[in-house]
Amino acid sequence: MEGKRGSECLLKPVSNIDFNPKSIQQHYHHTFEITRKVVVPFEQYIHHTLSDDEIALIAIYFGGAIREQKTSTPTQNEVLVVCSSGIGTSRLLLQQLESRYRGIHFSSPMNVLQYENSDLSNVQLVISTIKLNTQRNIPITTVSAFPSELEWKIIDNAIIKAGLATSDTLKLFNVDTLLDIVGNYAMIRNPMGLKLALNDYLTQLTQEPLLAAPQENLSELIKLLPPEHVGFLNHQKSWKQAVRTALSPLLEDYSVEKNYIDQIIHLTESNGPYMVIGSGVMLAHAAPRDGVNNLGATFFLLDKPLPVMTNQKMVHVIIGLAP
Repeated sequence: MEGKRGSECLLKPVSNIDFNPKSIQQHYHHTFEITRKVVVPFEQYIHHTLSDDEIALIAIYFGGAIREQKTSTPTQNEVLVVCSSGIGTSRLLLQQLESRYRGIHFSSPMNVLQYENSDLSNVQLVISTIKLNTQRNIPITTVSAFPSELEWKIIDNAIIKAGLATSDTLKLFNVDTLLDIVGNYAMIRNPMGLKLALNDYLTQLTQEPLLAAPQENLSELIKLLPPEHVGFLNHQKSWKQAVRTALSPLLEDYSVEKNYIDQIIHLTESNGPYMVIGSGVMLAHAAPRDGVNNLGATFFLLDKPLPVMTNQKMVHVIIGLAP
């Protein structure tokens, strides 16, 4: 295995590894790319550029080290929840999944690197907000952070197909299903009030909460959105400019650092417009380690929709999140 400058091989794979560099690059792309960046100081030190084969070999050991440091082992019949950073949109999705499918165990949200290096032996299904490479032939369902009616049906079918539930058990104790039934025979004047009342009743029956009451954290939400964090964005030339403007209040009150906003743009450019959900709402966020000093949020409406990456994704509202 030769380096790019044709010098003697610096790293030699051990004989008991089924080593396929192209396969490593394809199936463990994020691990490979992170490894490429990690070895830069080493390359500078030896004045030599490592070949892709050598980087792939290091990625094997790097990925193995990550797996050894895993703090938890997936339980039987677990459903993994994955997004690019392992926070933000995936946590929103996780809350909805746990509320809707109470008898199924969902993992804490993972990022792509964790997913690529996790022991998936007990995993039956992966639900993700971004596209992933299939591992161990485990089915992957890709949906938005706030699934539409069609996406919920897709998730229902995926759960049934994975053998985690049946069509009958999915309907059991489902508040939304009960609301649909009531709505067919009567006019519901206060859907949310009825939903909370049904939830309280079912909670008494099962001793397990179905849906957290939204008013519990309402005061905290109001604190996160002072008047200067809410408003309109006019004459924005691009989605990048709009994101920077929408998150500028968080920068001004030192809730985030500049590199946090840069990372949001980088994630979007690298992974596509997965932060744009529903009808043109962008949940602009990155990981806390990317420069978050304090919990914060912003809410801005654009005077005209802007395309994000492609014309297929248009953003009308930007919600800036500092988790």
